[in-house]
Amino acid sequence: MKNIWAPKDVTAGLFIIRESSPKHPTKKGNSSVPVPVNIGFARTVTYKIGFGQDKKKPYGLISVMTDGWYHDVGTAEELCDKLNNDEYGYRPLTKEEMFKMLESSDQGFY
Repeated sequence: MKNIWAPKDVTAGLFIIRESSPKHPTKKGNSSVPVPVNIGFARTVTYKIGFGQDKKKPYGLISVMTDGWYHDVGTAEELCDKLNNDEYGYRPLTKEEMFKMLESSDQGFY
């Protein structure tokens, strides 16, 4: 099921993941939570919603698990259009997924 984004859902600091990452279901309580199988690939499609310098494009996506690249997107409405119209879709990242990605990499750590 594809996540549908509305401007009220756009929060700077929210971690999101593109649904193009291979995944498998695991049980968490009574629900099935998708967990990326290919953690290396999942890092390349994980972003944080952030603020930009351009007041005409206040929101953007930050590639937080790879190179820190920032992509200007625009207003909250434009960001929702991008997220909703993507071929695969985006959804909020779970803590479990974030921890798995952090545990599997020494990138950026000493």
